[in-house]
Amino acid sequence: MNQFETIEELDALAEELTLEELKEKVKLHDIFLDRLESKVQIKFKVIQLRVPPPREDYCNYPMKSLGPPFCYVARDSQCIDVVEVK
Repeated sequence: MNQFETIEELDALAEELTLEELKEKVKLHDIFLDRLESKVQIKFKVIQLRVPPPREDYCNYPMKSLGPPFCYVARDSQCIDVVEVK
């Protein structure tokens, strides 16, 4: 079950956060990753995240069967290999 029934509900929640609050959340994420990397002595080059469904299809996305979509964040551009440009 989606936590929000409509994209408008999700937008309303996002609008409640100020830019400063969003920046603080990003800082917390970065601090967490830095500490984790330090503890395990490994530098993460790519991170896999779960993100909300696409905005244009939020209500129809099969969240129950697929779960939230994945997003991959490359922290080291050397691990990106362009195979083909169309």
